[in-house]
Amino acid sequence: MITMVAPADFRGYFSGLAQRHGALVISQTIVAIANTTANAFAMIYLLREGLSYIECSVFLLVGFVTAALFATVGSNIVARDFMRSMKVGMIAMALYYISLVLLSGYSLIFVPPLFLGTYIVMFWVPYNSIISHVTSEEKRGAGVGAYFLVFPAISTVGPLAGGLMITLGSYDLLLAFGAAVILANLAYLSTSKAFPTRKDEPPVSPPGKNGRAFGLSGINRRVARGILAEGVQEGVFWMALPILSFEYATDEVELGGYLSLFAFWGALMTVALGYLSDRIKDRVRILRISAAFTAASLLVCAFAMNAESYLTGMSVSNFWLAVVPAFLFTMMIDRTESNKTKGMMAREFLLNAGRIGGASLTILLLLFDFDLSISMLVAAAAIATVVAVK
Repeated sequence: MITMVAPADFRGYFSGLAQRHGALVISQTIVAIANTTANAFAMIYLLREGLSYIECSVFLLVGFVTAALFATVGSNIVARDFMRSMKVGMIAMALYYISLVLLSGYSLIFVPPLFLGTYIVMFWVPYNSIISHVTSEEKRGAGVGAYFLVFPAISTVGPLAGGLMITLGSYDLLLAFGAAVILANLAYLSTSKAFPTRKDEPPVSPPGKNGRAFGLSGINRRVARGILAEGVQEGVFWMALPILSFEYATDEVELGGYLSLFAFWGALMTVALGYLSDRIKDRVRILRISAAFTAASLLVCAFAMNAESYLTGMSVSNFWLAVVPAFLFTMMIDRTESNKTKGMMAREFLLNAGRIGGASLTILLLLFDFDLSISMLVAAAAIATVVAVK
């Protein structure tokens, strides 16, 4: 079993990644600035535009279906040229932000998420495939932990900055900012000598024209079920988390503060991953404990009667939840060493299949007039099943 390295090594490895693979870190940081600042408020923007809770869920459902289909039907297109695919992903995300500003009515519900789903697969499958390549087997835990720290770290300030931008400016300004930052990343990818490898490393090699970039054969079933469960939780969270939090907030600035608070606890646990895995030397045990505590905390969120209990439950949930995607990601790489790109494509498909399930169950609950907070029970049940992963 591959374990994460000691605390000092974790910090050193993160520094080494920044030096050897600075393009990866910089690119993800730019994307994180855009998405944690602007896309964090997408659901609230839709509400301000007059959409209902159900329509917000349908919006995301369209994006998840697009991503799941793209991961299967368009897998070879994605894998044929990593850099080209990532650039297309950036163009799609910029168009997502622009279309949010320009469209209204039913077109607002169905068009922007097509770009969102395209971005999810076109950018993140190549990016994650490269991560799986550049993180060595003996230090993969620390490497993945370092990369997974970028989004939570930026999220500790991004949503708060986004809330201030809305209050002092407008949603149009915020979404234009998101598009501009994404286009800056497109320019960076186009001009930088991104993702170099050392002389002693084999080159990153996508399947090419004749290889199959998608397939579920050979994927560990329990890990696959864990990733599917992670997707169900995300399918609930992407819509319910910002909207439920907004129910307890007075304005976007306060909401941004809540979202930044949740991200802080997630970032704290991400850093702690390096400590936990080295001391306990059992990734599965940590994953099970984290899943159990996350599920229990989400029950508190589902039945919260006031802002204090909700904020406490969600903060604890985000703290423990940080373990789940990082460990499942690493476990998937461990079990697809012979074809990492295929593994990452399968992961993206499973995630979005789960997200479809989570969003669909949320819509079903809303159709039967359940309070949105009850959707947290769906997320809790999904994460609880991760306990069975080996």
